[in-house]
Amino acid sequence: MAAHSSTSNSDSTAEFHGVRDNPPWAFLVALAVIALIEVSLRFAPLDALIPYTTGIVEYESAAHYVQDIAPADICIIGSSRAREAIMSPEVKSHVLLHDGRDVNVANYACPDARAHDCLAIARNLIREGPPETIIYGVTARQLLDPVGDMRRQEVIFWTWHDWLQLAETDLAAAMRTLPWKAHWSLDRNIRLLRYRKKMSTIVGDVVIARRCRATHAPSAMDIITGRAFARPTRGEQSRWHDTRSHVSLVSRPLTKERAANYIEALLVDGVYVLSEAQWSNVESIILLAQEAGVELVFAEAPIAPILQHEYPPGVLDAFRSRMRSLAAEHDIQFIESAPFELGLTDADYLDYSHLNRAGAEQYTRWLMSEKN
Repeated sequence: MAAHSSTSNSDSTAEFHGVRDNPPWAFLVALAVIALIEVSLRFAPLDALIPYTTGIVEYESAAHYVQDIAPADICIIGSSRAREAIMSPEVKSHVLLHDGRDVNVANYACPDARAHDCLAIARNLIREGPPETIIYGVTARQLLDPVGDMRRQEVIFWTWHDWLQLAETDLAAAMRTLPWKAHWSLDRNIRLLRYRKKMSTIVGDVVIARRCRATHAPSAMDIITGRAFARPTRGEQSRWHDTRSHVSLVSRPLTKERAANYIEALLVDGVYVLSEAQWSNVESIILLAQEAGVELVFAEAPIAPILQHEYPPGVLDAFRSRMRSLAAEHDIQFIESAPFELGLTDADYLDYSHLNRAGAEQYTRWLMSEKN
């Protein structure tokens, strides 16, 4: 039995040495393939690589266009209301017609962006640019405090310096955002990670193309290169204006009850709280722009009357009054939407809080005519 055990041990040791001495070819080949893909991505056109679809990817797309290419000359920031209200092509046409200048215009407004998100985006624009003008599509909703993990989308635009500044004032919040910051730091330096969502957005574009085949017939190459549908981050109209230009509150009416439920979900103990912390973020955007010599314009994004009527009494008036005071204090133009909204009908709204293409074209022309 002892001799048998010795032989078995010798055989096992020999097998172990054999495995150890053989190079891990499969692993090395996998690394080589990954390296080849990474190098290839560094020579590919950036615009074709950048993913775009609705949701958190819109924040990522905005960061990609700003950081990987460059900020536009005229940048639009805000929430999805600004994305749907202010059309980059119309702004570009107005400047060309009235000033004789061919400028780049892009809309970096993102869904559900609050003032702290807009501050992060504005800081990124100025750091990577700066642009000549930032049009900030403001709404009362942006003054609400973030809930849940909403700071995750803000971190996309941070540098480590931004994270360290937060750590100096709120270490607990900084530690909560540390995994996200580390994730985005890797993303910025490794293109295989940075553009990993490209495949899923290609699949999404195929689905949208099939749904919109009556009005859109993009080629396979259009879908692969991201040219199948419009991208506001690229200086085009919004995707909804591209694929749902026919939709309005006339064709798809919304009930008063649904509008009331929408507002109720934003209340804290029955109160619509315009956060002082968020007001401070708006002021920080002002100071940031002024220090960099960037023209800043506040433009109130329109919302449908059916939704305005559901706000608690005095909220919108308080928002506009404070915006007027801030604008006057810092000598910045604040363009209120109320005069323009008087000429709108349900046919100009996509839903109760967004303009459709027809409404956005009208609003952008009016906005640029009101801009100093």
